[in-house]
Amino acid sequence: MQTLLKWARKCSQVFMGLVIFSISFANPLVGQEAEWSEIAKWQGKGYKSTETFHIPSNEWRILWDTKPGKHGDMNFQIFVYEASGSLASVVANVIGKDKDSSYMRGSGDYYLIINTGQPYQVIIEAKGQVKKLESHSAAKWKKVVSWEGKGIKNTETIRISSQEWRISWSTKPSEYGEMNFQIFVYKADGTLVTMAANVIGKDEDSSYIRGSGDYYFTINTGQIYQVIVEAKL
Repeated sequence: MQTLLKWARKCSQVFMGLVIFSISFANPLVGQEAEWSEIAKWQGKGYKSTETFHIPSNEWRILWDTKPGKHGDMNFQIFVYEASGSLASVVANVIGKDKDSSYMRGSGDYYLIINTGQPYQVIIEAKGQVKKLESHSAAKWKKVVSWEGKGIKNTETIRISSQEWRISWSTKPSEYGEMNFQIFVYKADGTLVTMAANVIGKDEDSSYIRGSGDYYFTINTGQIYQVIVEAKL
C-alpha cells in the first residue's frame, strides 16, 4: 500500500511539472517584463513646448514627476499633440507633489506642452529597442534674432523660414526682486500662437514652435532677460 502511495505522489509531481512547463512554453512572456527605450527627457519649472519627437512603436508611455517649488503648490499639466497640431491627449493634471505615467497608442511624430509653475521631470519611452531622440546640441540651428532687457517689450516682426524653430531664454531678478517672466508669440496679423515662457524668478529654458512665417513677440516682465530665436537648418 505504501508503495502505491509513493508511486501516486511521484506521478502527481511529474504531472504538475509538465503542466507548469507547458504553460511556460506556450507563453514565452511569462516572467518577462516589457522592454522600454528612452526617447526624450525634459526637466524644468515652468511652461514649455517641446521639440517634435518620433515614436516608432504602437504603444509608448510618458513618465512624470513633479513637486512644489519655492512658490508652493501649483498646477502641473501635460498635453500631447500630433506634429500637425491636433491635440492627442491630456496625460497629466495635478496640483502639488505627485508622480505617475500614462500610456499612449499610435506611432508617429508628437510634441508636448508642459504647463506648470513647479519643478518637474518628464520622460518619453517607446516599447522595445529604439533610437533615442537626437540631442539638442547635435541638431543644427541658425540664430535669427536676439533681445535683452529688463521690462515689457513688443518686438519687431521677424521671418522664420523653417518648419520647426525655437525660443531660448534666460531670466533673473533685478534689483526689485523676483517677478513674472512671460513670452507670448503672435503671428504678424496679431493672432496669438502660443505662450513660450511663464516663470517667476531665475530660470532658463527653451520652447519649440512649428510653422514658418512672420511672427512677433511680447515679452512681459520686470526682470532682466535674454531671448534668442533660432531656426532649424
